[in-house]
Amino acid sequence: MEKNKVIEKADWKKLKEEKSLRDYFEVLNFSDLINEAHVILDKLKKYPLDQEVASESKALIKEISHRINATDQEKFSLNALEDKLSKKFHEIFN
Repeated sequence: MEKNKVIEKADWKKLKEEKSLRDYFEVLNFSDLINEAHVILDKLKKYPLDQEVASESKALIKEISHRINATDQEKFSLNALEDKLSKKFHEIFN
């Protein structure tokens, strides 16, 4: 078996959780998606950033961007927000 095709259990679990989040956000109507955004924002205001909230935030940003058929400028802004979130996440957990 080639070593580069083997995935660590923790990485596999993380990928599975991210897929579940994407699937969940995809089935929500836009109003419910925005409600989820408010829930995530409340979590970010009340608690320190953790892996769960970071994953939720990234998946939500991607789904909103996809739904609104964001222009290049809007996608750039959303990508910048996602990058900031990723950097903050790495600062905290690495």
